[in-house]
Amino acid sequence: MTDVPACVLMILLGSILALWGVQLARILSSIIFSAFLGYIAWKYSYTAWGSLALSIILLLLGLLVGFALGFILLRFSISLVIAYILASILVNNPYHLVALVIILTLLFFALSRVLLSVVLAITGTLMVYKGLTMLGINVIITLPLCIILGIIGIYNQRKRRL
Repeated sequence: MTDVPACVLMILLGSILALWGVQLARILSSIIFSAFLGYIAWKYSYTAWGSLALSIILLLLGLLVGFALGFILLRFSISLVIAYILASILVNNPYHLVALVIILTLLFFALSRVLLSVVLAITGTLMVYKGLTMLGINVIITLPLCIILGIIGIYNQRKRRL
Protein backbone atom coordinates (compact mmCIF):
# COMPACT_ATOMS: atom_id res chain seq x y z
CA MET A 1 0.00 0.00 0.00
CA THR A 2 1.45 3.36 -1.00
CA ASP A 3 1.12 6.61 0.87
CA VAL A 4 -0.84 8.66 -1.68
CA PRO A 5 -0.36 12.11 -0.07
CA ALA A 6 3.42 11.55 0.07
CA CYS A 7 3.47 10.52 -3.60
CA VAL A 8 1.43 13.56 -4.61
CA LEU A 9 3.74 15.81 -2.58
CA MET A 10 6.78 14.20 -4.23
CA ILE A 11 5.26 14.78 -7.68
CA LEU A 12 4.44 18.42 -6.85
CA LEU A 13 7.86 19.21 -5.36
CA GLY A 14 9.61 17.36 -8.18
CA SER A 15 7.72 19.39 -10.77
CA ILE A 16 8.66 22.64 -9.03
CA LEU A 17 12.29 21.55 -8.81
CA ALA A 18 12.35 20.45 -12.45
CA LEU A 19 10.81 23.65 -13.77
CA TRP A 20 12.17 26.33 -11.42
CA GLY A 21 15.02 24.68 -9.47
CA VAL A 22 17.76 27.24 -10.10
CA GLN A 23 15.47 30.18 -9.42
CA LEU A 24 14.21 28.54 -6.23
CA ALA A 25 17.75 27.71 -5.08
CA ARG A 26 18.92 31.27 -5.69
CA ILE A 27 16.00 32.79 -3.86
CA LEU A 28 16.42 30.46 -0.88
CA SER A 29 20.17 31.09 -0.82
CA SER A 30 19.59 34.83 -0.86
CA ILE A 31 17.03 34.73 1.93
CA ILE A 32 19.20 32.53 4.14
CA PHE A 33 22.37 34.55 3.57
CA SER A 34 20.43 37.79 4.06
CA ALA A 35 19.08 36.63 7.41
CA PHE A 36 22.53 35.44 8.46
CA LEU A 37 24.27 38.74 7.65
CA GLY A 38 21.45 40.79 9.16
CA TYR A 39 21.63 38.82 12.40
CA ILE A 40 25.42 39.08 12.57
CA ALA A 41 25.29 42.84 11.92
CA TRP A 42 22.61 43.34 14.57
CA LYS A 43 24.26 41.18 17.21
CA TYR A 44 27.80 42.50 16.96
CA SER A 45 26.96 46.15 16.38
CA TYR A 46 24.62 46.26 19.38
CA THR A 47 27.14 44.59 21.68
CA ALA A 48 29.99 46.75 20.38
CA TRP A 49 28.29 50.16 20.42
CA GLY A 50 25.06 49.65 22.39
CA SER A 51 23.15 51.84 19.96
CA LEU A 52 19.74 50.57 18.90
CA ALA A 53 19.46 53.00 15.96
CA LEU A 54 22.86 52.07 14.56
CA SER A 55 22.09 48.38 15.01
CA ILE A 56 18.84 48.72 13.05
CA ILE A 57 20.63 50.55 10.23
CA LEU A 58 23.35 47.89 10.11
CA LEU A 59 20.70 45.16 10.27
CA LEU A 60 18.95 46.58 7.21
CA LEU A 61 22.26 47.02 5.42
CA GLY A 62 23.20 43.43 6.28
CA LEU A 63 19.86 42.20 4.94
CA LEU A 64 20.34 44.02 1.63
CA VAL A 65 23.97 43.00 1.18
CA GLY A 66 23.20 39.41 2.17
CA PHE A 67 20.34 39.17 -0.28
CA ALA A 68 22.53 40.45 -3.11
CA LEU A 69 25.45 38.17 -2.22
CA GLY A 70 23.16 35.16 -1.92
CA PHE A 71 22.76 35.02 -5.69
CA ILE A 72 26.50 34.87 -6.27
CA LEU A 73 27.42 32.63 -3.35
CA LEU A 74 25.16 29.78 -4.42
CA ARG A 75 27.04 29.15 -7.66
CA PHE A 76 30.41 29.84 -6.07
CA SER A 77 29.92 27.52 -3.10
CA ILE A 78 28.67 24.66 -5.26
CA SER A 79 31.60 25.17 -7.63
CA LEU A 80 34.08 25.21 -4.75
CA VAL A 81 32.73 22.02 -3.18
CA ILE A 82 32.72 20.10 -6.48
CA ALA A 83 36.22 21.37 -7.31
CA TYR A 84 37.59 20.31 -3.91
CA ILE A 85 36.06 16.84 -4.13
CA LEU A 86 37.43 16.26 -7.61
CA ALA A 87 40.87 17.73 -6.84
CA SER A 88 41.25 15.71 -3.65
CA ILE A 89 40.60 12.55 -5.63
CA LEU A 90 43.15 13.48 -8.30
CA VAL A 91 46.12 14.83 -6.29
CA ASN A 92 47.71 14.33 -2.88
CA ASN A 93 50.19 17.22 -2.72
CA PRO A 94 48.60 20.14 -0.78
CA TYR A 95 50.07 22.79 -3.11
CA HIS A 96 48.81 20.99 -6.19
CA LEU A 97 45.48 20.53 -4.45
CA VAL A 98 45.08 24.27 -3.81
CA ALA A 99 46.11 25.15 -7.37
CA LEU A 100 43.76 22.56 -8.87
CA VAL A 101 40.89 23.66 -6.62
CA ILE A 102 41.31 27.26 -7.75
CA ILE A 103 41.40 26.30 -11.43
CA LEU A 104 38.48 23.88 -11.17
CA THR A 105 36.42 26.33 -9.11
CA LEU A 106 36.76 28.95 -11.81
CA LEU A 107 35.89 26.39 -14.49
CA PHE A 108 32.89 25.01 -12.62
CA PHE A 109 31.71 28.51 -11.74
CA ALA A 110 31.68 29.37 -15.44
CA LEU A 111 29.80 26.16 -16.24
CA SER A 112 27.56 26.18 -13.17
CA ARG A 113 24.70 28.05 -14.80
CA VAL A 114 24.19 25.18 -17.25
CA LEU A 115 25.16 22.36 -14.86
CA LEU A 116 22.82 23.52 -12.10
CA SER A 117 19.91 23.74 -14.53
CA VAL A 118 20.52 20.23 -15.81
CA VAL A 119 21.10 18.63 -12.40
CA LEU A 120 18.08 20.27 -10.78
CA ALA A 121 15.81 19.47 -13.74
CA ILE A 122 16.90 15.83 -13.76
CA THR A 123 16.51 15.55 -9.97
CA GLY A 124 13.00 17.00 -10.11
CA THR A 125 12.09 14.75 -13.03
CA LEU A 126 13.32 11.68 -11.13
CA MET A 127 11.19 12.71 -8.15
CA VAL A 128 8.14 12.95 -10.41
CA TYR A 129 8.96 9.59 -12.00
CA LYS A 130 9.31 7.91 -8.61
CA GLY A 131 6.07 9.47 -7.34
CA LEU A 132 4.10 8.43 -10.41
CA THR A 133 5.42 4.87 -10.38
CA MET A 134 4.70 4.59 -6.64
CA LEU A 135 1.10 5.52 -7.42
CA GLY A 136 0.99 2.58 -9.80
CA ILE A 137 0.92 4.51 -13.07
CA ASN A 138 2.31 2.49 -15.96
CA VAL A 139 5.94 3.13 -16.98
CA ILE A 140 4.85 3.47 -20.62
CA ILE A 141 2.93 6.61 -19.65
CA THR A 142 5.29 7.83 -16.93
CA LEU A 143 8.58 7.69 -18.82
CA PRO A 144 7.62 9.88 -21.83
CA LEU A 145 5.87 12.32 -19.50
CA CYS A 146 8.99 12.63 -17.35
CA ILE A 147 11.26 13.03 -20.39
CA ILE A 148 9.07 15.87 -21.63
CA LEU A 149 9.07 17.43 -18.14
CA GLY A 150 12.87 17.21 -17.99
CA ILE A 151 13.30 18.87 -21.39
CA ILE A 152 10.85 21.63 -20.53
CA GLY A 153 12.53 22.06 -17.12
CA ILE A 154 16.01 22.45 -18.60
CA TYR A 155 14.70 24.88 -21.21
CA ASN A 156 12.72 26.89 -18.66
CA GLN A 157 15.64 27.15 -16.24
CA ARG A 158 18.07 28.12 -18.99
CA LYS A 159 15.87 30.85 -20.47
CA ARG A 160 15.09 32.46 -17.14
CA ARG A 161 18.06 34.09 -15.51
CA LEU A 162 17.65 35.93 -12.26
